[in-house]
Amino acid sequence: AKEKQLNVGEQVRSTVEQIKKENNIESDEQLRRELARQGMDPEQWLKQLEENFLRQALVFTEVDRSIVVEDSETVNYYKLHSDEFVEPEEYKLRAVYLSSEERSQDELQALRKEVENRVKAGDDFGALAGQYSDGSLKENQGDLGTLKKGELDATLRAAVASLKPGEITPWVQAKAGWYLLKLEEKKDSRLKSFEEVKKEIEEKIFSEKRTQKLKEFLKQIKAKSYIKIIKSNPLNL
Repeated sequence: AKEKQLNVGEQVRSTVEQIKKENNIESDEQLRRELARQGMDPEQWLKQLEENFLRQALVFTEVDRSIVVEDSETVNYYKLHSDEFVEPEEYKLRAVYLSSEERSQDELQALRKEVENRVKAGDDFGALAGQYSDGSLKENQGDLGTLKKGELDATLRAAVASLKPGEITPWVQAKAGWYLLKLEEKKDSRLKSFEEVKKEIEEKIFSEKRTQKLKEFLKQIKAKSYIKIIKSNPLNL
């Protein structure tokens, strides 16, 4: 980087000023004292900061600037990897949950029937969840939030898969209890459009090209380097 006379002085100064601002440090001297207090040599810290920026500048100059991502590449990637851009189904659910850990089968049966009758009578589902549910669902009136297809337990997913918004499942048995689920909203699975994901694809292709070009660049640098071993075993081991 120095051979190419790259200058990162302004970046170093800007970064130092930003660090001072974020940490309420008013002067360079105060910054030096703070660095020393943390066991860091201020001059060495500045040198490392400069070297890091020089490396970044060199990589940008020798690698990044040479990378071109063609539109045809992004289009081909989208066609060949369309499965990466599929949004899964989403379900907004509310539930009445009855724990079976401290209840007999008869108690559970009676509670399930009582809740069913009140649902059929038109009682508010959220209010019923707040009254009957166990655990956290009691506090938030049964709100399970919005869950993607893969985030939902397989048993519950199967129960709501064929529902339409506003419909309620039969009671579903889980490991530690029973769920009565109401589907409030459903978002169908869809393939994102090319325009939606174009930037994401460009960044991915750029990153892959950058990794390869950086390897090649470092290989070239190493090939030009000369290393002389003065003493092969300095510890006499």
